Amino acid sequence: MNLMTHHTGTIILAAVFICSAATVYAERKRENIECIYTVCHAPGASDLPRVLLIGDSIANMSQEFVSEDLSGTAYISTYTTSKCITDRSYLKELKLMLAGNNYALIQFNNGLHSLGVDLKQWELALSEVIKLLREDGKGAKIIWASSTPAENPDNNRLVKELNQIAARLMKENNIPINDLFGLMDPLDRKQYWTDNLHHTEEGRKLAATQVATVIRENLGHRESGPGSDAVVSPGGPPGNKRAENMDWTRIFWYDAEKSGLPRVLVIGDSIYDDYQQLVNKALAGTAFLSTYSTNRSFADPLYVKELEYILNEYRYDVILFNNGLHCNERNETDPMWKTVLSDIPGWEAGLRGVIKLIRDQGKGAKMIWAGSVPWNEANRPAEVKQLQAATARVMKENHIPMSDPYAAIHPGPQYNEQLTAQVTSTLCEQLGINKPSEASPGEAASSLLGPQGSISGKPQSSPQP
Repeated sequence: MNLMTHHTGTIILAAVFICSAATVYAERKRENIECIYTVCHAPGASDLPRVLLIGDSIANMSQEFVSEDLSGTAYISTYTTSKCITDRSYLKELKLMLAGNNYALIQFNNGLHSLGVDLKQWELALSEVIKLLREDGKGAKIIWASSTPAENPDNNRLVKELNQIAARLMKENNIPINDLFGLMDPLDRKQYWTDNLHHTEEGRKLAATQVATVIRENLGHRESGPGSDAVVSPGGPPGNKRAENMDWTRIFWYDAEKSGLPRVLVIGDSIYDDYQQLVNKALAGTAFLSTYSTNRSFADPLYVKELEYILNEYRYDVILFNNGLHCNERNETDPMWKTVLSDIPGWEAGLRGVIKLIRDQGKGAKMIWAGSVPWNEANRPAEVKQLQAATARVMKENHIPMSDPYAAIHPGPQYNEQLTAQVTSTLCEQLGINKPSEASPGEAASSLLGPQGSISGKPQSSPQP
Protein backbone atom coordinates (compact mmCIF):
# COMPACT_ATOMS: atom_id res chain seq x y z
CA MET A 1 0.00 0.00 0.00
CA ASN A 2 1.24 3.49 -0.82
CA LEU A 3 1.31 6.07 1.90
CA MET A 4 -0.45 8.71 -0.09
CA THR A 5 -4.09 9.05 -0.96
CA HIS A 6 -5.05 10.97 -4.08
CA HIS A 7 -6.22 14.54 -3.61
CA THR A 8 -8.75 15.86 -6.08
CA GLY A 9 -10.28 18.63 -4.00
CA THR A 10 -9.76 20.97 -1.11
CA ILE A 11 -9.04 19.49 2.30
CA ILE A 12 -11.39 20.72 5.02
CA LEU A 13 -9.83 22.29 8.09
CA ALA A 14 -10.93 20.83 11.40
CA ALA A 15 -11.84 23.07 14.31
CA VAL A 16 -8.74 22.04 16.21
CA PHE A 17 -5.78 24.23 17.05
CA ILE A 18 -2.12 23.43 17.59
CA CYS A 19 -0.53 25.55 20.30
CA SER A 20 3.12 26.28 21.00
CA ALA A 21 5.09 29.08 22.56
CA ALA A 22 5.67 30.55 19.12
CA THR A 23 2.36 30.26 17.28
CA VAL A 24 -1.19 28.94 17.10
CA TYR A 25 -2.55 27.35 13.93
CA ALA A 26 -5.48 25.24 12.79
CA GLU A 27 -4.89 21.68 11.64
CA ARG A 28 -6.45 20.07 8.63
CA LYS A 29 -8.93 17.25 9.13
CA ARG A 30 -7.19 13.89 9.23
CA GLU A 31 -7.49 11.60 6.24
CA ASN A 32 -9.60 8.44 6.44
CA ILE A 33 -6.39 6.40 6.79
CA GLU A 34 -3.38 8.02 8.43
CA CYS A 35 -0.12 6.14 8.38
CA ILE A 36 3.58 6.32 9.17
CA TYR A 37 6.45 4.35 7.66
CA THR A 38 9.94 4.52 9.13
CA VAL A 39 13.00 2.72 7.81
CA CYS A 40 16.52 2.54 9.18
CA HIS A 41 19.12 0.96 6.89
CA ALA A 42 22.08 -0.68 8.63
CA PRO A 43 20.75 0.00 12.15
CA GLY A 44 23.46 0.38 14.73
CA ALA A 45 26.24 0.83 12.15
CA SER A 46 28.71 3.56 13.08
CA ASP A 47 31.32 3.64 10.31
CA LEU A 48 29.46 6.09 8.02
CA PRO A 49 27.35 9.22 8.57
CA ARG A 50 23.58 8.75 8.80
CA VAL A 51 21.07 10.73 6.74
CA LEU A 52 17.38 11.21 7.57
CA LEU A 53 14.84 11.64 4.77
CA ILE A 54 11.52 13.15 5.88
CA GLY A 55 8.56 13.13 3.53
CA ASP A 56 5.61 11.08 2.31
CA SER A 57 5.12 8.15 -0.06
CA ILE A 58 7.30 9.85 -2.69
CA ALA A 59 10.27 9.62 -0.32
CA ASN A 60 9.25 6.18 0.89
CA MET A 61 9.05 4.72 -2.62
CA SER A 62 12.51 6.00 -3.58
CA GLN A 63 14.43 5.46 -0.33
CA GLU A 64 15.85 2.07 -1.37
CA PHE A 65 17.28 3.62 -4.54
CA VAL A 66 18.83 6.43 -2.50
CA SER A 67 20.32 3.91 -0.09
CA GLU A 68 21.81 1.91 -2.95
CA ASP A 69 23.24 5.04 -4.58
CA LEU A 70 24.89 6.13 -1.31
CA SER A 71 26.27 2.69 -0.46
CA GLY A 72 29.70 3.22 1.09
CA THR A 73 28.97 6.93 1.62
CA ALA A 74 26.11 7.17 4.11
CA TYR A 75 23.36 5.16 5.81
CA ILE A 76 19.76 6.18 5.21
CA SER A 77 16.85 6.45 7.64
CA THR A 78 13.38 7.64 6.64
CA TYR A 79 10.33 9.11 8.34
CA THR A 80 7.45 9.17 5.87
CA THR A 81 3.90 10.04 6.87
CA SER A 82 0.48 10.89 5.48
CA LYS A 83 0.09 13.64 8.05
CA CYS A 84 0.16 17.31 7.19
CA ILE A 85 2.59 19.39 9.22
CA THR A 86 -0.40 21.15 10.77
CA ASP A 87 -1.51 17.85 12.36
CA ARG A 88 -1.59 17.91 16.16
CA SER A 89 0.84 14.96 16.35
CA TYR A 90 3.28 15.74 13.54
CA LEU A 91 5.84 17.51 15.72
CA LYS A 92 5.63 14.78 18.36
CA GLU A 93 6.36 12.14 15.74
CA LEU A 94 9.22 14.14 14.29
CA LYS A 95 10.71 14.73 17.73
CA LEU A 96 10.58 10.98 18.39
CA MET A 97 12.33 10.27 15.09
CA LEU A 98 15.06 12.81 15.78
CA ALA A 99 15.75 11.21 19.16
CA GLY A 100 16.22 7.76 17.62
CA ASN A 101 19.58 8.50 15.96
CA ASN A 102 22.18 11.20 15.47
CA TYR A 103 22.07 12.47 11.89
CA ALA A 104 24.73 14.20 9.86
CA LEU A 105 22.18 15.49 7.35
CA ILE A 106 18.39 15.82 7.25
CA GLN A 107 16.38 16.35 4.05
CA PHE A 108 12.75 17.20 4.78
CA ASN A 109 9.54 17.75 2.85
CA ASN A 110 5.82 18.00 3.53
CA GLY A 111 3.35 19.13 0.92
CA LEU A 112 1.39 16.57 -1.08
CA HIS A 113 -0.75 15.72 1.95
CA SER A 114 -1.27 19.45 2.49
CA LEU A 115 -2.92 20.34 -0.80
CA GLY A 116 -5.80 22.70 -0.11
CA VAL A 117 -4.74 23.53 3.45
CA ASP A 118 -4.84 27.18 4.52
CA LEU A 119 -1.54 28.58 3.23
CA LYS A 120 -0.88 30.87 6.19
CA GLN A 121 -1.48 28.02 8.62
CA TRP A 122 0.85 25.78 6.63
CA GLU A 123 3.57 28.44 6.63
CA LEU A 124 3.33 28.82 10.40
CA ALA A 125 3.55 25.04 10.83
CA LEU A 126 6.56 24.80 8.50
CA SER A 127 8.34 27.44 10.58
CA GLU A 128 7.78 25.27 13.65
CA VAL A 129 9.24 22.26 11.84
CA ILE A 130 12.37 24.22 10.95
CA LYS A 131 12.69 25.32 14.57
CA LEU A 132 12.39 21.74 15.84
CA LEU A 133 14.93 20.41 13.32
CA ARG A 134 17.44 23.00 14.50
CA GLU A 135 16.74 22.43 18.19
CA ASP A 136 16.69 18.63 18.15
CA GLY A 137 18.75 17.86 15.04
CA LYS A 138 22.05 18.09 16.96
CA GLY A 139 23.59 20.30 14.30
CA ALA A 140 22.66 18.13 11.30
CA LYS A 141 22.85 19.86 7.93
CA ILE A 142 19.26 20.68 6.92
CA ILE A 143 17.98 20.59 3.32
CA TRP A 144 14.45 21.24 2.05
CA ALA A 145 13.15 19.07 -0.81
CA SER A 146 10.44 20.73 -2.87
CA SER A 147 7.25 18.74 -3.41
CA THR A 148 7.07 16.85 -6.68
CA PRO A 149 4.50 17.79 -9.34
CA ALA A 150 0.99 16.40 -9.64
CA GLU A 151 -0.39 15.07 -12.90
CA ASN A 152 -3.63 16.98 -12.45
CA PRO A 153 -3.14 20.68 -13.40
CA ASP A 154 -5.34 21.98 -10.57
CA ASN A 155 -3.45 19.91 -8.01
CA ASN A 156 -0.16 20.99 -9.56
CA ARG A 157 -1.13 24.63 -9.03
CA LEU A 158 -1.56 23.91 -5.32
CA VAL A 159 1.84 22.16 -5.24
CA LYS A 160 3.45 25.24 -6.76
CA GLU A 161 1.84 27.51 -4.15
CA LEU A 162 3.26 25.42 -1.29
CA ASN A 163 6.69 25.25 -2.93
CA GLN A 164 6.76 29.03 -3.32
CA ILE A 165 5.98 29.55 0.36
CA ALA A 166 8.60 27.00 1.34
CA ALA A 167 11.21 28.59 -0.94
CA ARG A 168 10.75 31.95 0.75
CA LEU A 169 11.01 30.43 4.22
CA MET A 170 14.12 28.46 3.30
CA LYS A 171 15.78 31.60 1.94
CA GLU A 172 15.01 33.42 5.18
CA ASN A 173 16.50 30.54 7.18
CA ASN A 174 19.51 29.93 4.92
CA ILE A 175 18.40 26.38 4.13
CA PRO A 176 19.36 24.98 0.70
CA ILE A 177 16.66 23.50 -1.53
CA ASN A 178 16.74 20.24 -3.44
CA ASP A 179 14.42 21.21 -6.30
CA LEU A 180 12.68 17.92 -7.07
CA PHE A 181 9.75 19.81 -8.56
CA GLY A 182 12.05 21.46 -11.10
CA LEU A 183 13.55 18.05 -11.93
CA MET A 184 10.24 16.26 -12.49
CA ASP A 185 7.88 18.93 -13.86
CA PRO A 186 9.23 18.97 -17.45
CA LEU A 187 8.87 15.17 -17.73
CA ASP A 188 6.16 13.41 -19.72
CA ARG A 189 3.30 12.62 -17.32
CA LYS A 190 2.29 9.53 -19.32
CA GLN A 191 5.80 8.08 -19.16
CA TYR A 192 6.83 8.95 -15.61
CA TRP A 193 3.56 9.04 -13.60
CA THR A 194 1.52 6.03 -12.46
CA ASP A 195 -1.33 8.17 -11.06
CA ASN A 196 -1.95 11.75 -10.01
CA LEU A 197 1.00 11.88 -7.63
CA HIS A 198 3.19 8.78 -7.88
CA HIS A 199 5.90 7.84 -10.34
CA THR A 200 7.10 4.88 -12.33
CA GLU A 201 10.29 3.12 -11.27
CA GLU A 202 12.16 5.17 -13.86
CA GLY A 203 10.80 8.38 -12.35
CA ARG A 204 11.60 7.27 -8.80
CA LYS A 205 15.17 6.47 -9.81
CA LEU A 206 15.59 9.92 -11.38
CA ALA A 207 14.47 11.58 -8.16
CA ALA A 208 16.63 9.25 -6.05
CA THR A 209 19.71 10.06 -8.11
CA GLN A 210 19.25 13.79 -7.52
CA VAL A 211 18.62 13.23 -3.80
CA ALA A 212 21.81 11.17 -3.51
CA THR A 213 23.80 13.81 -5.43
CA VAL A 214 22.59 16.63 -3.17
CA ILE A 215 23.40 14.57 -0.08
CA ARG A 216 26.95 13.92 -1.29
CA GLU A 217 27.46 17.61 -1.97
CA ASN A 218 26.30 18.59 1.53
CA LEU A 219 27.70 15.87 3.78
CA GLY A 220 30.28 17.26 6.13
CA HIS A 221 28.56 20.63 6.49
CA ARG A 222 27.12 21.33 9.93
CA GLU A 223 24.43 23.74 11.10
CA SER A 224 25.29 26.34 13.70
CA GLY A 225 23.27 26.57 16.89
CA PRO A 226 22.25 24.20 19.70
CA GLY A 227 23.79 20.77 19.36
CA SER A 228 26.06 21.70 16.48
CA ASP A 229 29.14 20.74 18.46
CA ALA A 230 27.73 17.31 19.29
CA VAL A 231 29.68 14.28 18.18
CA VAL A 232 27.75 12.59 15.38
CA SER A 233 27.40 8.88 16.05
CA PRO A 234 25.31 7.21 13.33
CA GLY A 235 24.25 4.33 15.59
CA GLY A 236 21.23 4.11 17.84
CA PRO A 237 21.12 4.33 21.62
CA PRO A 238 23.96 2.64 23.56
CA GLY A 239 23.45 -1.06 24.04
CA ASN A 240 20.79 -1.19 21.31
CA LYS A 241 21.87 -4.41 19.60
CA ARG A 242 20.65 -4.91 16.05
CA ALA A 243 20.91 -8.12 14.06
CA GLU A 244 18.92 -7.12 10.96
CA ASN A 245 20.04 -5.14 7.93
CA MET A 246 17.06 -2.83 8.10
CA ASP A 247 14.68 -1.78 10.88
CA TRP A 248 11.18 -0.74 9.89
CA THR A 249 7.94 0.43 11.47
CA ARG A 250 4.46 0.83 9.97
CA ILE A 251 1.65 2.50 11.91
CA PHE A 252 -1.91 2.76 10.57
CA TRP A 253 -4.96 4.50 11.98
CA TYR A 254 -8.07 3.52 10.02
CA ASP A 255 -11.10 5.83 10.25
CA ALA A 256 -8.76 8.32 11.88
CA GLU A 257 -11.35 11.05 12.54
CA LYS A 258 -14.37 8.86 13.26
CA SER A 259 -16.00 8.11 16.62
CA GLY A 260 -18.97 6.15 17.88
CA LEU A 261 -17.41 2.67 17.76
CA PRO A 262 -14.75 1.01 19.92
CA ARG A 263 -11.17 1.23 18.67
CA VAL A 264 -8.80 -1.74 18.74
CA LEU A 265 -5.01 -1.79 18.43
CA VAL A 266 -3.19 -4.74 16.89
CA ILE A 267 0.55 -4.86 17.62
CA GLY A 268 2.82 -7.24 15.75
CA ASP A 269 5.25 -7.63 12.87
CA SER A 270 5.04 -8.22 9.12
CA ILE A 271 2.67 -11.15 9.65
CA TYR A 272 0.04 -8.83 11.10
CA ASP A 273 0.90 -6.13 8.57
CA ASP A 274 0.09 -8.63 5.77
CA TYR A 275 -3.57 -8.95 6.63
CA GLN A 276 -4.45 -5.73 8.44
CA GLN A 277 -6.60 -4.47 5.55
CA LEU A 278 -8.63 -7.69 5.68
CA VAL A 279 -9.12 -7.27 9.44
CA ASN A 280 -10.19 -3.67 8.92
CA LYS A 281 -12.77 -4.78 6.35
CA ALA A 282 -14.01 -7.57 8.65
CA LEU A 283 -14.43 -5.09 11.53
CA ALA A 284 -16.39 -2.57 9.43
CA GLY A 285 -19.35 -1.31 11.40
CA THR A 286 -18.08 -3.04 14.54
CA ALA A 287 -14.83 -1.34 15.54
CA PHE A 288 -12.14 1.02 14.26
CA LEU A 289 -8.69 -0.49 13.72
CA SER A 290 -5.21 0.82 14.50
CA THR A 291 -2.05 -1.19 13.87
CA TYR A 292 1.59 -1.03 14.94
CA SER A 293 3.83 -3.37 12.95
CA THR A 294 7.60 -3.46 13.36
CA ASN A 295 10.60 -5.75 13.23
CA ARG A 296 11.97 -4.21 16.42
CA SER A 297 12.13 -6.34 19.53
CA PHE A 298 10.37 -4.95 22.59
CA ALA A 299 13.83 -4.94 24.19
CA ASP A 300 14.67 -2.12 21.74
CA PRO A 301 14.38 1.32 23.44
CA LEU A 302 12.87 2.75 20.25
CA TYR A 303 10.12 0.12 20.35
CA VAL A 304 9.13 1.30 23.81
CA LYS A 305 9.11 4.97 22.74
CA GLU A 306 7.04 4.25 19.62
CA LEU A 307 4.53 2.19 21.59
CA GLU A 308 4.21 4.88 24.24
CA TYR A 309 3.41 7.42 21.52
CA ILE A 310 0.79 5.15 19.90
CA LEU A 311 -0.92 4.46 23.21
CA ASN A 312 -1.37 8.18 23.76
CA GLU A 313 -2.74 8.95 20.28
CA TYR A 314 -6.14 7.33 20.83
CA ARG A 315 -8.11 5.50 23.50
CA TYR A 316 -8.21 1.78 22.68
CA ASP A 317 -10.80 -0.65 23.99
CA VAL A 318 -8.84 -3.81 23.15
CA ILE A 319 -5.11 -4.28 22.46
CA LEU A 320 -3.97 -7.52 20.79
CA PHE A 321 -0.17 -7.60 21.05
CA ASN A 322 2.68 -9.80 19.90
CA ASN A 323 6.43 -9.60 19.57
CA GLY A 324 8.35 -12.73 18.84
CA LEU A 325 9.30 -13.53 15.26
CA HIS A 326 12.00 -10.88 15.29
CA CYS A 327 13.24 -12.15 18.63
CA ASN A 328 13.41 -15.83 17.81
CA GLU A 329 13.04 -16.32 14.05
CA ARG A 330 16.81 -16.64 13.68
CA ASN A 331 19.26 -19.09 12.30
CA GLU A 332 22.00 -20.54 14.47
CA THR A 333 24.56 -17.89 13.49
CA ASP A 334 22.31 -14.86 13.97
CA PRO A 335 23.51 -12.70 16.91
CA MET A 336 20.04 -11.66 18.01
CA TRP A 337 18.80 -15.26 17.99
CA LYS A 338 21.70 -16.26 20.21
CA THR A 339 21.24 -13.20 22.44
CA VAL A 340 17.54 -13.78 23.05
CA LEU A 341 17.80 -17.50 23.69
CA SER A 342 20.82 -17.12 25.94
CA ASP A 343 19.11 -14.39 27.96
CA ILE A 344 15.51 -15.48 28.32
CA PRO A 345 15.25 -13.66 31.69
CA GLY A 346 16.19 -10.45 29.86
CA TRP A 347 13.54 -11.10 27.20
CA GLU A 348 11.00 -11.82 29.93
CA ALA A 349 11.90 -8.55 31.63
CA GLY A 350 11.27 -6.70 28.36
CA LEU A 351 7.88 -8.37 28.02
CA ARG A 352 6.94 -7.39 31.57
CA GLY A 353 7.99 -3.82 30.80
CA VAL A 354 5.70 -3.68 27.76
CA ILE A 355 2.79 -5.06 29.77
CA LYS A 356 3.37 -2.41 32.44
CA LEU A 357 3.53 0.32 29.78
CA ILE A 358 0.24 -0.79 28.23
CA ARG A 359 -1.42 -0.98 31.65
CA ASP A 360 -0.07 2.39 32.73
CA GLN A 361 -0.90 4.25 29.51
CA GLY A 362 -3.47 2.07 27.77
CA LYS A 363 -6.40 3.81 29.52
CA GLY A 364 -7.94 0.56 30.71
CA ALA A 365 -7.82 -1.32 27.41
CA LYS A 366 -8.33 -5.09 27.57
CA MET A 367 -5.12 -6.93 26.66
CA ILE A 368 -4.64 -10.16 24.67
CA TRP A 369 -1.33 -11.82 23.87
CA ALA A 370 -1.07 -13.36 20.39
CA GLY A 371 1.32 -16.30 20.13
CA SER A 372 4.29 -16.35 17.74
CA VAL A 373 5.82 -19.19 15.78
CA PRO A 374 9.61 -19.85 15.95
CA TRP A 375 10.05 -21.34 12.46
CA ASN A 376 13.55 -22.65 13.05
CA GLU A 377 12.59 -24.32 16.30
CA ALA A 378 14.62 -27.38 15.30
CA ASN A 379 17.85 -25.40 15.71
CA ARG A 380 17.34 -24.69 19.42
CA PRO A 381 14.26 -26.67 20.55
CA ALA A 382 15.03 -26.57 24.28
CA GLU A 383 15.59 -22.81 24.33
CA VAL A 384 12.49 -22.15 22.22
CA LYS A 385 10.37 -24.13 24.66
CA GLN A 386 11.86 -22.08 27.50
CA LEU A 387 10.91 -18.90 25.66
CA GLN A 388 7.36 -20.13 25.15
CA ALA A 389 7.12 -21.18 28.78
CA ALA A 390 8.38 -17.79 29.95
CA THR A 391 5.74 -16.04 27.84
CA ALA A 392 2.96 -18.27 29.16
CA ARG A 393 4.13 -17.72 32.73
CA VAL A 394 4.14 -13.94 32.38
CA MET A 395 0.65 -13.93 30.84
CA LYS A 396 -0.73 -16.20 33.54
CA GLU A 397 0.75 -14.03 36.30
CA ASN A 398 -0.75 -10.93 34.72
CA HIS A 399 -4.13 -12.55 33.98
CA ILE A 400 -3.80 -11.83 30.27
CA PRO A 401 -5.59 -14.27 27.94
CA MET A 402 -3.50 -15.81 25.17
CA SER A 403 -4.73 -15.95 21.60
CA ASP A 404 -3.43 -18.67 19.32
CA PRO A 405 -4.30 -17.41 15.83
CA TYR A 406 -2.08 -20.01 14.14
CA ALA A 407 -3.27 -23.21 15.86
CA ALA A 408 -5.96 -24.10 13.34
CA ILE A 409 -4.33 -22.41 10.37
CA HIS A 410 -2.20 -23.95 7.65
CA PRO A 411 -0.12 -22.34 4.90
CA GLY A 412 -1.96 -21.93 1.63
CA PRO A 413 -3.84 -19.53 -0.65
CA GLN A 414 -6.35 -18.62 2.10
CA TYR A 415 -3.76 -18.11 4.83
CA ASN A 416 -4.42 -14.41 5.41
CA GLU A 417 -8.18 -14.94 5.29
CA GLN A 418 -7.91 -17.61 8.00
CA LEU A 419 -5.79 -15.31 10.16
CA THR A 420 -8.33 -12.55 9.63
CA ALA A 421 -11.17 -14.79 10.86
CA GLN A 422 -9.19 -15.76 13.97
CA VAL A 423 -8.13 -12.24 14.89
CA THR A 424 -11.57 -10.75 14.19
CA SER A 425 -13.20 -13.43 16.34
CA THR A 426 -10.77 -12.75 19.18
CA LEU A 427 -11.25 -8.97 19.07
CA CYS A 428 -15.04 -9.21 18.90
CA GLU A 429 -15.10 -11.67 21.78
CA GLN A 430 -13.18 -9.22 23.94
CA LEU A 431 -15.46 -6.40 22.86
CA GLY A 432 -18.47 -8.49 23.83
CA ILE A 433 -19.76 -8.43 20.27
CA ASN A 434 -21.14 -11.50 18.51
CA LYS A 435 -19.99 -10.82 14.97
CA PRO A 436 -20.73 -13.51 12.36
CA SER A 437 -17.65 -14.83 10.60
CA GLU A 438 -17.33 -15.67 6.95
CA ALA A 439 -14.83 -18.38 7.82
CA SER A 440 -15.68 -22.02 8.38
CA PRO A 441 -16.85 -23.04 11.89
CA GLY A 442 -13.47 -24.55 12.69
CA GLU A 443 -11.63 -21.40 11.69
CA ALA A 444 -14.00 -19.09 13.49
CA ALA A 445 -13.93 -20.99 16.77
CA SER A 446 -12.87 -19.04 19.84
CA SER A 447 -9.18 -18.19 19.62
CA LEU A 448 -8.80 -17.54 23.34
CA LEU A 449 -6.77 -20.25 25.05
CA GLY A 450 -5.30 -20.85 28.45
CA PRO A 451 -1.67 -19.92 29.07
CA GLN A 452 -0.54 -23.34 27.84
CA GLY A 453 -2.02 -22.89 24.34
CA SER A 454 0.09 -24.37 21.57
CA ILE A 455 1.87 -22.37 18.91
CA SER A 456 1.89 -23.69 15.38
CA GLY A 457 1.52 -22.70 11.75
CA LYS A 458 3.64 -20.72 9.34
CA PRO A 459 3.07 -17.36 7.68
CA GLN A 460 3.56 -16.31 4.11
CA SER A 461 6.61 -14.28 3.15
CA SER A 462 6.87 -10.85 4.73
CA PRO A 463 6.49 -7.71 2.62
CA GLN A 464 9.29 -5.22 2.28
CA PRO A 465 8.76 -1.88 4.04
